[in-house]
Amino acid sequence: MGKEIGKKQPEEKAISAKESGDLRSATEMEVDCLRARVAELEESLLRARADQDNWRKRMEREREELVERACGSLVEELLPVLDHFQLGLKAAEDADQKVVRGFTMIFDQLWQLLARRGVEALGTVGEAFDPHWAEAIASVPSAEMARDHVLQIIRKGYRLGRRLLRPASVIVSEGDGTNSADEKNGGTDSEEAIR
Repeated sequence: MGKEIGKKQPEEKAISAKESGDLRSATEMEVDCLRARVAELEESLLRARADQDNWRKRMEREREELVERACGSLVEELLPVLDHFQLGLKAAEDADQKVVRGFTMIFDQLWQLLARRGVEALGTVGEAFDPHWAEAIASVPSAEMARDHVLQIIRKGYRLGRRLLRPASVIVSEGDGTNSADEKNGGTDSEEAIR
């Protein structure tokens, strides 16, 4: 008798089981490949998102720096106007008080506008001299002020945020002027006395 149709012989069953095992392992390999590809694409997506976020932050930071530089340039050009305005107000103290008061109000309004934009005045009489924000144009003895403290402000300094627009020009105190001889000579007399 011939082979019956639809019934598998034991040899065919073994081949069929082997093929189905191969199919299962082939399917598992394809699934593993697809999982690896999905993981690769997810990682790529995360990197792209991080790159986009970093780009956005960099653009925002650069925009802020550009605005600050532009504002700083404008303020630098306005500083001589502020100086002259203050000098004019000092010179006009003997003039009609209504006029002086009016100009003082205009000056205060201008200064408030600059302060709202982040401009700060530098230099206060009595504070310790800071060479990062001020330049000493002279030093004089003073019984009223401690050594290396601002005695007088010749020209105000200004900064915008961390950017120095103009250092303050100041006169610094040398102290009361009764320094001992060894301080004036750099300490050599006291060093000799120790030896």
